Amino acid sequence: MSTDKSNYTKEFRENAVRLALSSDKSRAAVARELGIPDWTLRDWVRTYIYQAI
Repeated sequence: MSTDKSNYTKEFRENAVRLALSSDKSRAAVARELGIPDWTLRDWVRTYIYQAI
């Protein structure tokens, strides 16, 4: 998967956020496992949380 955020599918982003929020692992560890920058996952989680409010 490319590091260009436009190349991540919506499904991939949603699954990554779910995994980050439900895992006992740190978000950085989840991001490493998924092969994405930790700041990208952080931004996706923030977006998800703020949209859910």
